Amino acid sequence: WVASQVSCTGCRLFVCLVDLVRGAHHDISRGATKFLEPQMRAGRVVAVGAAPSCKTWSLSRWIEKGWNERTKPVPLRTGKASWGRTVLTLREARQVRTANVLFIYTIIYAAMAALYGIAMWVEHPDFTDANARKSTPDDPEAGAPSIWLLEQIERLMEFPCTVSHRLRHNEFAGKASKPTRILAIHMPELGCPRGIFKKFEHWTTPPPT
Repeated sequence: WVASQVSCTGCRLFVCLVDLVRGAHHDISRGATKFLEPQMRAGRVVAVGAAPSCKTWSLSRWIEKGWNERTKPVPLRTGKASWGRTVLTLREARQVRTANVLFIYTIIYAAMAALYGIAMWVEHPDFTDANARKSTPDDPEAGAPSIWLLEQIERLMEFPCTVSHRLRHNEFAGKASKPTRILAIHMPELGCPRGIFKKFEHWTTPPPT
């Protein structure tokens, strides 16, 4: 699909993969935007994709108790403290800070894509009833966090070029249901009846939970 968006004859398409797991030199917060923003503004970037790390947002952190003893991974955020709980260890606080910085850059690039007419998608686990039912010992009504509840994401969704798609992994041959949401910017072909999603749809039955 991305290749089909390149309209100029003789143009070469380069794919730039930025992933922090590949090393510190992949940290997009270390000056990469100074190079990429002018390229986006000049129309040299065809599309951008982002999948913010879900490790600090994951519902799996809420499965175990014993949070005070830190015997298992603990919730690092809540619905009321989306940017990080205040009762974190130094190591946990660093995890949240790194995830926050990278997520802020996702928001920045999504806003630039919307303004400069560039296709972009943001993928992250969806907000479900399970999120709302969670609580912590220090706040029984906190609820689990979700990027889809953040004001910054809600504002991005107000752009007329932005569409939110909700899907499950087993709709595309995944082994688990795993509710997922994709924020699509300047990508009207993504969810139309004969669009990209329909082309790759392949239902499987997830195992019972």
